Order: sequence, then structure tokens, then C-alpha cells
Amino acid sequence: MTLPPLYLLLILVGAANEELIARAYLMTEVVALCGSTIVAILASTCFQTLYHLYLGTPTALLSGCSFLFFSIYYAYRRRAMPLILSHFLYNFLAAGYHAYGA
Repeated sequence: MTLPPLYLLLILVGAANEELIARAYLMTEVVALCGSTIVAILASTCFQTLYHLYLGTPTALLSGCSFLFFSIYYAYRRRAMPLILSHFLYNFLAAGYHAYGA
């Protein structure tokens, strides 16, 4: 499977933006504002699930499960790079699946 290099860069940038803004920044700010890690986890998970509704409700809710796992990981580790890489890998596999079929 080969995807164009610019497309791979686009997938990487998209994953980085999503993880850095919707997870790292949002969770850091929510914890600073209200002092609750649980509220930050829920805010990040709900926000990401909400803007994935364009994929359809079942897919968005299924994605919400992984967003919850990612949010819990970030809350305890405060490391965004593993999340960016895993998000990139997921998007890469999904793009390959849609481009070349199963």
C-alpha cells in the first residue's frame, strides 16, 4: 500500500492538531480552571465525540471509547506524542482501507 507523501503529511498534521488542541490544551485548561481531572477527561472526550458526529452516531460513539482511553492516558502521563503517533497510525490504516478496499 502506498499513499502519496503529501497525504501522509496531511494525516500526521491532522492527528497532531487534534491531539494537541482537543486533548492536551483543552484538558490542561480545564484542570487549571476547575481543578478536576475527571471533568477534564469528560470535557475532552465529549468534545471530540461531538465533532466526530459527521461520521454517524454509532461510529462517533465507538470513537468516543478510544477518546476516553486517550484522555485517561493523557491525564496520568501528560505525554501527547504517543497519542499523536497512535492517532496517526489509526488514520493511516483507515485511509488505506478506504483508498484500497478490504
